[in-house]
Amino acid sequence: MRKVILHLTDLHFGWDGNDVNRLAERKLCLNGLIKAISKLDVDWRPSIVCLSGDIGWKGIESDYIEAKQWLDKLLKIVGIGYDRVLVCSGNHDVERAKTGLLTTPKRLKDAQDLLKIPLSFEMHDVFQNFSMFCQTSGIFPYKVNSEDSTLWGERVVDGIRFVTLNSSWFCKDDNDKENLWIGQKLLNYLEANGQFPEVVGEKDALPTVVMMHHPFEWLNPEETHGFENKLNTKDYIAHRGHLLITGHEHGEARGLDRIAEGMYHSKGGATYSGGEYNNNARIFMFDGDNLVYRSLIYETGSPSREWRVTEPVSLALRTPIAGDEAFISCENSILKSAVIPKELTLIPIDYGEFFGRDEDLSNLTALLERSSKVVLMNGLGGIGKTTLAKRLVNKNRNRFDHIIWIGIAKAGLDSKHDNSINLKQAFLQNLLLFDNLKLPFIVEHETENAKFSRLMNAIKNLDGYNLLVIDNVGNEVDQHAIRAELPNPPSWKVLLTSKRKPSGYDVFELNKITLKASLELFFQSYKSPCSREKVIELLEEVDFHTLTVELLAKTLQAHYGTTSVEDLLTKIRSKQLDDPHFQRKIVTEHSEETEVFENLLAVFNVSNLSQPELQLLRRLTLLPPGIYDINNQLGVAFQRLSPEDLRTFHEAIHSLDVKGWIKVSGQSIEMHKMMHQMISYQEKITWEDAEPFVQFFTVSLNYDFHTVPKDAWGFVPFGEFLVDTLSTTEGLGFQDDIHALKNNLSAIYKDMGRFEDARKFMESSVEEAVNNLPKGHLSILKYKNTLALIYKNLEIFDKAENLSIQVLDETLQNSNESNKALMIFKSNLAVVYKSQGRSHEAIELFESASRDAIDVFGDESAEAALSFGKIATVLQDMQDYSKAAVLLENSLRILQKTLPAEHPHIAVTQSNLSFSYQKLERFEEAIELSKKSLKAAEDYFGTKHHTYITRMKNLGLAYSRSNQKGESLKILFDALALSNRVLGENHSIAHDIQKEINLVQRSRL
Repeated sequence: MRKVILHLTDLHFGWDGNDVNRLAERKLCLNGLIKAISKLDVDWRPSIVCLSGDIGWKGIESDYIEAKQWLDKLLKIVGIGYDRVLVCSGNHDVERAKTGLLTTPKRLKDAQDLLKIPLSFEMHDVFQNFSMFCQTSGIFPYKVNSEDSTLWGERVVDGIRFVTLNSSWFCKDDNDKENLWIGQKLLNYLEANGQFPEVVGEKDALPTVVMMHHPFEWLNPEETHGFENKLNTKDYIAHRGHLLITGHEHGEARGLDRIAEGMYHSKGGATYSGGEYNNNARIFMFDGDNLVYRSLIYETGSPSREWRVTEPVSLALRTPIAGDEAFISCENSILKSAVIPKELTLIPIDYGEFFGRDEDLSNLTALLERSSKVVLMNGLGGIGKTTLAKRLVNKNRNRFDHIIWIGIAKAGLDSKHDNSINLKQAFLQNLLLFDNLKLPFIVEHETENAKFSRLMNAIKNLDGYNLLVIDNVGNEVDQHAIRAELPNPPSWKVLLTSKRKPSGYDVFELNKITLKASLELFFQSYKSPCSREKVIELLEEVDFHTLTVELLAKTLQAHYGTTSVEDLLTKIRSKQLDDPHFQRKIVTEHSEETEVFENLLAVFNVSNLSQPELQLLRRLTLLPPGIYDINNQLGVAFQRLSPEDLRTFHEAIHSLDVKGWIKVSGQSIEMHKMMHQMISYQEKITWEDAEPFVQFFTVSLNYDFHTVPKDAWGFVPFGEFLVDTLSTTEGLGFQDDIHALKNNLSAIYKDMGRFEDARKFMESSVEEAVNNLPKGHLSILKYKNTLALIYKNLEIFDKAENLSIQVLDETLQNSNESNKALMIFKSNLAVVYKSQGRSHEAIELFESASRDAIDVFGDESAEAALSFGKIATVLQDMQDYSKAAVLLENSLRILQKTLPAEHPHIAVTQSNLSFSYQKLERFEEAIELSKKSLKAAEDYFGTKHHTYITRMKNLGLAYSRSNQKGESLKILFDALALSNRVLGENHSIAHDIQKEINLVQRSRL
């Protein structure tokens, strides 16, 4: 017999009252659902029906009379009886008039006193009408040990174990969120009687479905989270089921989440929440080691009250076990990749050196657990905030479902500077975070603020109990707009570290360590003889500042025999700074840490370092403070070194580690932010130091999005930091290479939607290049050309046009410039004209650029083919589809011959040619090309990219124009659902798709 489960939730019978209009809407919608189910293939016809709560509206008898009338029709069509129906109660199945007799427990102990065997009469009485409905309908009861229950327990149907948990014991009003309980003692009782066994790692375990009304977010945090010796109820349940089905939240029919690397969670949207809502339901099938599901979605705009049935999606049921070859060979790679990993970013190394902070760790952990706000750890720079945060993350790693660590490199370098952009950029430039969240990194025409909101929404919507740490936050923490974007408890615990202490946070003040801990830290690095009393004097003099204590110890050990504790005491007490400029700079930029910096600068004087050590330190200040691989990431700075010089480089790393300037662990090297600043104050960067970095990052960032892997985006923060650093470095003079780097960064900013940043970069580069290079120099022309395209994106068409004309005129006057440069500049001016609808001027320039391409590269070259394609797009604007098709056919032929099959330019050309074919009513060819273009987008970008979604829309339009309206709507609705999920409901692509859906629907009337 088939084993197919229909999941319905939140039917809300009784909600409509006696309003005949609303009752009519309900009837039409739910009858449409029955009709859709009746049309399912026999393999997908439900054999079991699960109702996960809110069957009624007020929990009164009339609600369930109405519900049974509809369920009778459904079960008749499906061909099963009430013995194959399983239900759980929801908040609308509670008789609110009776809830006044129950007190909602606020603490775990109080909940355990109420939710235990035997349950009191009052606990059952609020569900009297719900229970009567179950009994009179013939719904079989659950078993709790050997006792019957309509409210919770276990049933086995067709070899599938169903465990229903009651999350509605204490439902009362709109304040239920974070006040509900399941009852750990009740879970223990089921497990003790063999009714809720662990399934993770058990090959022979029954497929197990857990059903409750509320998602975990609605439970009291003490119920779901495990800290110290308290059980994590959420993890407990996740390891005892394969599938959790819930309701209540009335959300969209989104994909399944995975909890604690265990069960899948299907958050059911309401099956009926009004005629204007995208009501939905879901069907599940257990198929060997896979869970397969389909969604039924009510199309509110459908004139025939249609419920759309999505294609099957298959998920691996179990985590693979050694030797389980059948499971390991599971073919559904798309769905395997949909599982979101625990560590969404790189988690920093915990070096294991931890002195005097155990109590702080315990207190911070407790505050983070109980706080309903974002927690901010405040303290001086170098006091140990980052170290404590690292320890907290690594110690509690297994307690969280997902962890994000974001470090802000630039915040705090200047206390007067507005660092709000740093927090956003730290998130937006984290490629790994986007990849792990399965989000497209680039969305066409998306602004930076929209991208940040999209990322934050994806983070907020992650299921589970999660941790976000943002280290080294600057004055952006004062801004309400930034704070409002961050995720919040209970699903997310958020910890910020900062030298600032604004309002609106739960603040954890990190103070200095004790004398005892300071001595332990000191003697961890200093192993030579000394006077303990003098060491205590030294530690007291620096006020037990953690970083200073550690660095003093390393300095003394490295200079044992030449520098004593007394020497350091004398230097610190006299504050012997070599340059009074340092004193003024410290007081200005580090008013709260003046004494700390004075102490460090008095001891850590670069005059005692060798030239190789100094050059290494200077070059490290050209990179954002962080952890780097010695052989790979730092290799760029020393790629020209001879073997002898390379030896000197490694010796410098070792000696600087011993002296405390840097920290080395294995092949990783790290410099503390404060040391980074001290070197910047004392050492002046030279062009010899900077040139290798500038050249490397210029090349790394010189990319065409369609041809170079997105790994290039990972270099953006390094390029930005380098440009920022060099822009404030005196004595470098005009260096064209720096502006070439800015040019490449600006091109990337343009794709990121950071048009104003790109504009500022290039306007300054153009100005400096014009002032320092000969007129007509190719660099000037390149920078102006980039700036013109930025103006075009900003829709400042007059400036874009004037600058493009100027570039082209100067190029024509310069006989030294090649036809290749002319080709590029003509083509870009044509793009500006095309954007303004000036088709005749655009096509003239595109044709001229095409002739240049043929002269330089040949008429069978990819460059020539691309130029044909650009001409064709203007011809399409001019509605000359026949000529456009001829050009595109030739372009496609050449590109398929000269480029790899997966090259995106081929797919773009196929898509454009499909459009011409549609207009020429060559529909079969158009549809075939659109399918190929869509498949290419899937292979190159993945299914969660705006290009893929746009080509889905194009395929839907191809079907519509060929009068295949049904197929068109199916594809367009799928594209709309994907766009809403990936890009958000307010994105312009979603609006375009909805517009096309409306047009297709109207054409069917």
